[in-house]
Amino acid sequence: VAADLIRDTGAFGSASIDLYSPQPIEQTTSATAAAFWAPYWVGSYPRHWAVESLSLLGDLADQGVTGVHWMDFEEWLTLDGVAELERELASHDSDAAYWWRDLPGIDFRIEPFRPTVTRTVPPLGDVEFSHRARFRTVVARMSDYMAFLSERAHASGKVRLRTDWVDELGQLAPRYDVVFNCTGWGARVLCDDDPETRQMKLLAGMVCRVENDAVAHATLLHRAPFHETPLYVVPRHGTASDVICGGTAIEVSPPPDPRMPLSAPAPAMWDAIMQRCHGVEPLLNDSDLREQLCGLRPVRDHVRVEVDRAHDNLIHCYGHGGSGLTLSWGSVGAAIKLAHQQHDVRYRR
Repeated sequence: VAADLIRDTGAFGSASIDLYSPQPIEQTTSATAAAFWAPYWVGSYPRHWAVESLSLLGDLADQGVTGVHWMDFEEWLTLDGVAELERELASHDSDAAYWWRDLPGIDFRIEPFRPTVTRTVPPLGDVEFSHRARFRTVVARMSDYMAFLSERAHASGKVRLRTDWVDELGQLAPRYDVVFNCTGWGARVLCDDDPETRQMKLLAGMVCRVENDAVAHATLLHRAPFHETPLYVVPRHGTASDVICGGTAIEVSPPPDPRMPLSAPAPAMWDAIMQRCHGVEPLLNDSDLREQLCGLRPVRDHVRVEVDRAHDNLIHCYGHGGSGLTLSWGSVGAAIKLAHQQHDVRYRR
């Protein structure tokens, strides 16, 4: 939000900004993300948020911003997976698969493997892949990308980082012209007065970060036999080159205490993740493990971008599921637009 407010030229363009975060930026959930632009594990949202975010991220990649770059992706498909994907492509649902396939830069296509490819993927054993969906999208090495955003914010001279813990959003509202609630999965605790947020699922994403310069493209598996155990291998480049190996989608309930360090729900799964990724991408066998990371995806029926019911200067922007980067700039732009509208109404009063 701070970065987009700095870019904004409207009523809040010259305002000072207090950015509350109880942890250093590099220890937030966002820092553990892979992260790449593509709608994933998310409720309903306006598609233009994703389109706007891709456009801005693509511009940053084209400008050579450290850690932000275009990457070739492949989704490997079994015969059942191909049938599932074809049904989804023919669907007119708002969340239809690859609805974004014709956007500039994506270059989407489906190709058969000739011959078919067989990989040993625990615990499934030998899996035969008949096709792959190929596309390009933007990858952000999050430590670099967040450093870029932080530097941009601090260089403006408008942003002050406060490490205070916020226990009650309503306590902030009287102190500021506008408050943006971008607490992600922490909103499950801060906004427990909202019935839909009380039902928000928290899906743990466990990943391993390894060093490996040989992996040239990203690989995804999440259809047919991989519904419950998605798998992805995402190489990234920036101040260093690494690969994010995942993943999981384990529901965590009850919600953990946001004040406490987040621990993996099933520590033994780290080895399982790497074994599965090694099975699909043999080049990973010579990798050096650097970190084991866990983050929570806050999944609601829809992404919440709206004015608070009790405080007209409190704007909510959370519940992005696994699509935080994908919807980032677009949803924040919508939140700032709401703030402008509320400011105009209050000013006319």
